[in-house]
Amino acid sequence: MVLALAAAVAGCKPDHVVETQVLAFAESRACMEAGATLGMNSYVVRLYEFTPPPPEMPAMAPPCVDCLGSGRCRPLLTQCRCSMSVPVGTLGLNQGLANFRFTDLDPRRHYCIALLAFDQPGLVPPGPMPPPPGSWDCPCAFSDAGAPPALRLCGLSPFPGTVGENAGAIILAADCPDPMRPTCFFPIAAE
Repeated sequence: MVLALAAAVAGCKPDHVVETQVLAFAESRACMEAGATLGMNSYVVRLYEFTPPPPEMPAMAPPCVDCLGSGRCRPLLTQCRCSMSVPVGTLGLNQGLANFRFTDLDPRRHYCIALLAFDQPGLVPPGPMPPPPGSWDCPCAFSDAGAPPALRLCGLSPFPGTVGENAGAIILAADCPDPMRPTCFFPIAAE
């Protein structure tokens, strides 16, 4: 599990937490080539509330891509996490974001997730080292920690997901920048 979306559900029964798993994949050729030599250790994850297009304007792209591109998706939460350096790719991404959670979400709403992963030179964990795999909260101003971070990976859930009992996993498709496309394909930045 790379990150979890959790909602506290209240009613006549005791409160309980419902989690939805997010499955991240970074298997492009650029990521496979980068994973052999490059690492990542800093992550910006933004949660958006999904708003479908009006019926008279059907989307021409996957729903979350269209929603973010059109500006209909409202950013709700941004969290930044840091980890020890892990290889670029699916396994490294899942290791680097272990223990990540968004909480207090509404199970009646749909969400899109965007992700940026960086390599922050000189990053050290605060206090005792978290047990691997693991990540810790860190400020989103990565460049304040030393040398400017290098963008390693961009990800976006193409389809919106929900938080609730029996909700399906949300797929997060990630890709690595390459010389033909050195930046991300959606509007998210470390703030």
